Amino acid sequence: MSSELSAMVREANIPINYHKKFVHILTETEEGIIFKCADSTTETATCLVSADGIHSRVHKYLYLDLEPIFTNIDAVTAAVPASQL
Repeated sequence: MSSELSAMVREANIPINYHKKFVHILTETEEGIIFKCADSTTETATCLVSADGIHSRVHKYLYLDLEPIFTNIDAVTAAVPASQL
């Protein structure tokens, strides 16, 4: 599945930044988000994907009260505004 997803991303010309470290969201609008990275740069995106494992910085930012627990189970979660469904 991963290779199929990668191919779809390349075909759609969706940029992926592998070496950026998320710090926090600066602005969130209907058009997308602007977020700050650890290297002091800012990025703009219509979608921010948290794919960095159990200690995800994005997940920690969105869900302050949740403590990650390793369960050996894979899952996919998303937060999508109802207006975009």
